[in-house]
Amino acid sequence: MRLLVVFLPLAAMWAQVTGGALSGYVTDPSGRALPHARVEAASESSPLTRQALTDSSGFYRFVALPPGAYRFAAQAPAFEPVAARGVIEVQARLRLDFQLPVAGGKQRVTVEAEARAIETESSELGLVLDRTRIQSLPLNRRDFLQLALLAPGVLPPVENSELSTRGAFAMHASGAREEFNNFLLDGVDNNDQNVNRYVLQPSVDAIQEFRIAANAYSAEYGRSAGAQVNVITRSGGGQWHGFAYEYLRNRRLDAGNFFDGRDKPKYIRNQAGAGAGGPLIRDRTFLFASLDAQRERRGLSRLATVPGLAEREGDLAGLGRPVFDPFTRAPFAGNRIPPSRISLLAPRVLALFPPPNQGGQTANFLGQPVLRDAQTQWSARLDHRLTPAGQLTLRYSYGNKRLFEPYAEESTDLPGFGDFVRDEGHNALIHYQKTFGPGTVNSILAGFNRGTRQVLPENHTVDVNRLWGVAWLPTRPSDFGFPAFNVAGFARAGDVTQLPIDRAATTYQLSEGLSLARGSHGLKLGAEIRNVRMNGIVEVFARGQLSFSGALTGAGIGDLLLGLPSLGIQSQFDNPQTQRTTSYSFYLQDDWKARPSLALNLGLRYEYHTPVTDPFNRMSVFDPARGAVAPVGTAGASRSGVKADRNNLAPRFGLAWTPRPNYVVRGGYGLYYDAGMAVVNSSLYFNPPFFNVRVFFPTAASLLTLDNPFPASGGITPPPALNTLSPDLATAWLQHWNLNLQREIGAIGVASLAYAGSKGTHLVRSRDLNQPRPAPGDLNARRPVPRFGNIFFIESGANSSYHSLQASFNRRLARAVSLLAAYTFSKSIDDTSAFLGTKPDKNFPQDSRSYHLERALSSYDAPHRATAAFLVPVPGLRDTEWSGILTAQSGQPFTPILRFDNSNTGNSGGVFGSDRPDLLRDP
Repeated sequence: MRLLVVFLPLAAMWAQVTGGALSGYVTDPSGRALPHARVEAASESSPLTRQALTDSSGFYRFVALPPGAYRFAAQAPAFEPVAARGVIEVQARLRLDFQLPVAGGKQRVTVEAEARAIETESSELGLVLDRTRIQSLPLNRRDFLQLALLAPGVLPPVENSELSTRGAFAMHASGAREEFNNFLLDGVDNNDQNVNRYVLQPSVDAIQEFRIAANAYSAEYGRSAGAQVNVITRSGGGQWHGFAYEYLRNRRLDAGNFFDGRDKPKYIRNQAGAGAGGPLIRDRTFLFASLDAQRERRGLSRLATVPGLAEREGDLAGLGRPVFDPFTRAPFAGNRIPPSRISLLAPRVLALFPPPNQGGQTANFLGQPVLRDAQTQWSARLDHRLTPAGQLTLRYSYGNKRLFEPYAEESTDLPGFGDFVRDEGHNALIHYQKTFGPGTVNSILAGFNRGTRQVLPENHTVDVNRLWGVAWLPTRPSDFGFPAFNVAGFARAGDVTQLPIDRAATTYQLSEGLSLARGSHGLKLGAEIRNVRMNGIVEVFARGQLSFSGALTGAGIGDLLLGLPSLGIQSQFDNPQTQRTTSYSFYLQDDWKARPSLALNLGLRYEYHTPVTDPFNRMSVFDPARGAVAPVGTAGASRSGVKADRNNLAPRFGLAWTPRPNYVVRGGYGLYYDAGMAVVNSSLYFNPPFFNVRVFFPTAASLLTLDNPFPASGGITPPPALNTLSPDLATAWLQHWNLNLQREIGAIGVASLAYAGSKGTHLVRSRDLNQPRPAPGDLNARRPVPRFGNIFFIESGANSSYHSLQASFNRRLARAVSLLAAYTFSKSIDDTSAFLGTKPDKNFPQDSRSYHLERALSSYDAPHRATAAFLVPVPGLRDTEWSGILTAQSGQPFTPILRFDNSNTGNSGGVFGSDRPDLLRDP
């Protein structure tokens, strides 16, 4: 008996369900089709066995095969059977062709099927990584999303973007905004509905497969207009296996920054975990569970300007300018404020500033506090075979994060006024799959996702009223902490004014999908309902803010010593938010094998996202016709403030043509809608009558004092700034397209060259509807509606365009060497790169009347990006390998922005303004 080993092409394509699909042709030695041949797929880890018959063209198809290793066999009368082995990847569709020898020989034919990356059945662009690569590649903080940066067309976020703060990570795929990505965990929604970051960050050791679909994916996917990121968790196998690990990183090999001095700040990070999986009931019930814990301590360095020791005692001689008595306008003798004139509360405020530890009057304090980050997560998954045709999967995942930031975001350079961030995530899955023969599989999924975030000021347990003996601060424990103090010439002291934040978003998900194999057609149709409930509190200026500008004495420190603020701001203390929305989606996808060398992907998806409403109607909008503010649901306004957008039909089309066995030409086009972010609608909570700010000024008859800076009978309500939505706010959408050539280079690997592009339409943006013309003098007198300040008008008027050349090479563990390389040459243009501001780009127009002048390179544009990830065995050391990731990228655009309203147009949309300086000459 002879053994004939044959390598058959196995080409990958993707499906939304967590199982995979297998299809191919059965032919005789001359290549003619063998109808009614029987093909069998038998799992190596369970008793699952399925059979399919070929049609008149010799074509067969299996749908929704559970992932794992399989033995395949094809047989037909008068022909020898052929066997094969292969692995069905999660969400992958494989192609496996059989050529049956004529019966009569004495040889046994065994086919070793080798997976190939050439994609002969789909037009989608993206990346899939198996468990070997996921676990072996070095990832900073072991964040799974960094794997997405290995795909061509994917860029990292800009500095300090909303989604990449506080240890999270974000990305831009195919020219889309960072908030346009959809994160799935075993097909379950894993999104923070407020800003569209992921909720749970599963341990890489608990991931079976990682997949990102970035361009021209099928109609099975929706919700977001950018990339679809699906993480599949591991399941237990036929035998028990376990693992444990510990990772340590410290400061020894880290570079220091300019302000660190001789000694690097403290840095140590420990990450440990363990997991195990195996059968609970042989061939029926399987369990996998994992635990991961991370602890980090990282020193930070910042310079700040604080009052000197003499200045704290009233000796202001070092200022170099006279300090005046505000009551007589005569300068203090020797620039010294008598101790009897110093406010009793001034030393308490000055105690908030640490004493100087550096020389000079400016940048005289170097702070090196320690950031503390503790994360814990665990997950348990149970797979149970109810019947030979029925599979039930249950999974529950939990994660929490306890982060102390000594320097809160956009707050102060002084330690002592940071914040505590407490995140929790819950994600649960119930999935039932029923097989009705080899060509019909029905899948029902129920999912639950809940993300909570609580951000508290560092001194949230300090009752300042009691500590200082005052009565002008909030008395509720949730509002404890220090007010903010702005003293001219020094760093700001006091707790963050935009805290506390306490919010929760819960998503209930129910979907059903039917997969059908009908001849050369692979049909998928399904529906999904997602109900989102968001509750929270975001408080602004609840503790108040006091400014000492020097208007009274000529020096801010002088005003403080006398206890005479020049400005006070305080708001109402309670601003609850309750938002509700539901999404309905329906899709039909037909993957048609029109010819053995031609596959067509035809799809249509419909999405309807109900406008966000508040059950208590606590939001309000601006009514331009009346020039007034109206609560939602009144004065002709809808309960959401916008009209429903119901015409969201999204066609998808793709083809894959295989002119030769080792070549494939692919192309695709699709339209993709984005459900948006809750933070867009949350702005409506900061309008009258539900939110008001009072401003306190000193007058000739009555000065403000530290003893009572917020008098009940004083203060004014200035023309309020408003946030409003365009009634015609439409659903944002992107068009994706690509043309791609792939070639399999023997056993070396697969090379790919693609042109990929996208165009964004109806992207959300904000501008000032009440912007005055540039001119000197009072702002409000020049505004179109003088009774209001800025009217931030949120509309779907932004656009984007993206074009790229993408090249990649993929070598999968051939002779134990793995290489994944990618290069992207691209250009991204838009007029708003995100809804929320970032450090280099406030994403607010300089001139709200001339938005077309904002069109420029996207803030995340990077013309060139190259990556290479490799796994190489170390000679002579068994089970030891060398792995690494190399990255080279062009810089992102830099836009200088003035931190003040230079145009005198009330331009505060970028928090500190978004005026840009004039370019006088080539820098």
